[in-house]
Amino acid sequence: MSFASSRFPNGKKDFSETVFGDGIVGYREAIFGDGDISFDRATFDDGRVYIIGATFGAGNVSFSGATFSASSIHFRGTTFGKGMINFAASNLGKGSLIFDDASFKENSISFRNADINGHLRLQNCENTKTIGEISFRAMRLTGTFILEGNFTCVPDLRSTVMAAHVDLQNTDITPPSYKIFPACAGINVAARHAGQVRRLKELTEQNRHHEAALRFFALERRNMRWTTSLSAGASALDWFYDMACVYGQSVIRPAAFLVGLFAGFAGVYGVLDPCLGARGALGKSAYYTVPFVFNKSARPATTVFRDPVHALTMAQQGFSFIFLFLLGVSLRNRFRL
Repeated sequence: MSFASSRFPNGKKDFSETVFGDGIVGYREAIFGDGDISFDRATFDDGRVYIIGATFGAGNVSFSGATFSASSIHFRGTTFGKGMINFAASNLGKGSLIFDDASFKENSISFRNADINGHLRLQNCENTKTIGEISFRAMRLTGTFILEGNFTCVPDLRSTVMAAHVDLQNTDITPPSYKIFPACAGINVAARHAGQVRRLKELTEQNRHHEAALRFFALERRNMRWTTSLSAGASALDWFYDMACVYGQSVIRPAAFLVGLFAGFAGVYGVLDPCLGARGALGKSAYYTVPFVFNKSARPATTVFRDPVHALTMAQQGFSFIFLFLLGVSLRNRFRL
């Protein structure tokens, strides 16, 4: 049955409870006008469903409760208009669900309680940032699961049952409520994401995706910072950990802070003690930045509390120790030492 290159008018298209039988069902490069499209509780027997390169107008696209006995459904290169894409409670007996190269527009996507006995892939998709919600909650999947894209929503994989590999390596999530520091406007939004973020981290750890696990760990920490589970002091400390090294993901940031400390304090020492000269000021600053490397140019102060230079050297040593430690944490995470 082929509807290839067909043009459907605006309005609701209702294929609910239709039995399509065996063979290929094709909507390749079809253009659906605005309006809802329903395949709810439809039955697809042996064969494949191709909706490749199709274009959907504004409206909901629903396969809720649909049964694919031995069929796979392909949305490769399909463009979705604004609306919901619903596969809730659908059953793919031996088929896969493929959304590779699809394009989205402010969609809400649901695979809640779906039973898929093949693969589920969303790869190389466009405009994933516009997806308002994507839920796989309580989905059962026996094949591989691949989710790629930059999302501003947090995918919900709670209560899912995955029997094969889960690939979240190229899944990047930046919820709009996660600012650098807490603000009351985003607390409730972040709290709602807590369980979803923990499930993502759990899946990446189980599948040995080290870099992805670090990203979701950072997301989990930011989530905690946006809730009431941390005090003001703990939240400030957590913010510093994020800012200084992105929770152990950035090597450049702590290294840059160390270089900044070295250069800044060298200038201060040169101004406070002109007798040092440029070389002496640099050597002194280097000693207090990394004393285990440079240890000959330092000139210890004689007075502990009254000498302002001594107070500066103590501050420099303290900050240098912190950033050296964070640099070590980032290097350990980078090379998995």
